[in-house]
Amino acid sequence: MSRVPPREQVCKAISDFLKNGVDGSQDVKSTLFLLGAQRLVQELLEEEVTDFLGREHYERRDNGQNGSRNGYKERSIR
Repeated sequence: MSRVPPREQVCKAISDFLKNGVDGSQDVKSTLFLLGAQRLVQELLEEEVTDFLGREHYERRDNGQNGSRNGYKERSIR
C-alpha cells in the first residue's frame, strides 16, 4: 500500500498527463476537468480532516487528543 497521500497522487496524474501529451482517444478538456475536480475534492477532504483532528498529516497526536488518520478508501461521489 502506498504511503503517498491521495492529493499528491492526483497531482502526479495531472503532471504525467501534461508531460506525456495526448493520444487520439482522449478528450483533453474532459480529462483535465476531471483531474482538476478530483484534486479539488481531495484537497478539501484532507483539509477537513486536518481541521477536525487539529494536526497535520504524519503529525503525532498529543495526550488527550482523539482520532487518527487511518488510511484511505476509494469512494465515488454521486
